[in-house]
Amino acid sequence: MFGAFVTSLEANCGGQGIGFGYAVFDRDRVFKTGGDGLAVRAVKKDDIPSVKFTATTRLNVHSISKTICAAIIVRALHLNRDVGLDSPIGPFLRPDWEPSPAVKAITFAQLLLHDSGLINYDGAVDNRSYAGMKIAVQRGVVQPPGMRDYQNVNFALGRVLLPYIDGSRDARELNMLPEPEFNTWTTTHFIDEVRRHLFRFKGAARIAPKPNGPRPFTRYYDADTNVCDIEPLPATNPEHVGASSWWISAVEYGQFLSRLRFASDYGRDDESFTPWTFMIDPDRSTKPSTVTGKVFRLGMSEEAVGDTVPALGKSGGGGGGRPTTGWIAIGDLTAVLCTNFSGGDLTSGDPDDLKAMTVLRLAGKAAVRAR
Repeated sequence: MFGAFVTSLEANCGGQGIGFGYAVFDRDRVFKTGGDGLAVRAVKKDDIPSVKFTATTRLNVHSISKTICAAIIVRALHLNRDVGLDSPIGPFLRPDWEPSPAVKAITFAQLLLHDSGLINYDGAVDNRSYAGMKIAVQRGVVQPPGMRDYQNVNFALGRVLLPYIDGSRDARELNMLPEPEFNTWTTTHFIDEVRRHLFRFKGAARIAPKPNGPRPFTRYYDADTNVCDIEPLPATNPEHVGASSWWISAVEYGQFLSRLRFASDYGRDDESFTPWTFMIDPDRSTKPSTVTGKVFRLGMSEEAVGDTVPALGKSGGGGGGRPTTGWIAIGDLTAVLCTNFSGGDLTSGDPDDLKAMTVLRLAGKAAVRAR
């Protein structure tokens, strides 16, 4: 099964664009890692040298960061005995935002399922930013039940709610902070909590929601033209961390995800607990109105790899050339694919079906057939 998955993944990535890296895990053990092509391509004589793309190449994993956000929020809710996934977010919002009753009634589960009714602010302000999130909250719920769909603001809001849930700072003190300081503090706290409780593996301390470490950083390309999009996404902002922007490699993300699935030491000292159990609960799912056949779970979605074999996964894209990332989980198999290109021949015809997930579904089907 694992060999068939890797063979399909490599075959369908090879020759499709500039570069890719992948990691496949058998439960919490690495089965195979690899990569090919370039993370940075020298496009002119005086450019920096070409850099190979490997399983340890870090890049912006974009919206698969939402799985990270869901996990840390579910953990905090579990540890807080007075609040749960079905609790309303109202008591944890800054009063000076003056949220409407409809916004106060949104539950944590609805945020993580993109079922809140909030919509992204699509003006000049980035919808993942503090300013964009605040505008969306003050505008209120505008998508009626049954017509709600994927919106970054749900997870952007999760970032500022975390310290209220985990009780790390008195709520009254938080509410009195000037908003620039509140924004910075909640961003830093979110990053620290993810590192402390989710990234429990060697080298994870250097993972960051913005480029971190020696240059050159990964570049992004259009596969059809080989033209560099932007490097290294200078608009990446730490405050986007709830919805996107973690810079992490395929093997590091695979370590996070495989451990989340198969370890159980995320709770109190005297118990076995993993957020994954709640994240995959089929009773907590929703179908967005704009994507045919898609079902959201907490921080992820269902990804069918055959007529009767469901999988779980998440894809993400960003940049003008839509570089893509994705992960998929089938049985004991966990796989992560990171690419810095878009285009090529592998397309499903669905504009919401990003390239990384197309490749992972095909590999999943090969693995299922080989069982």
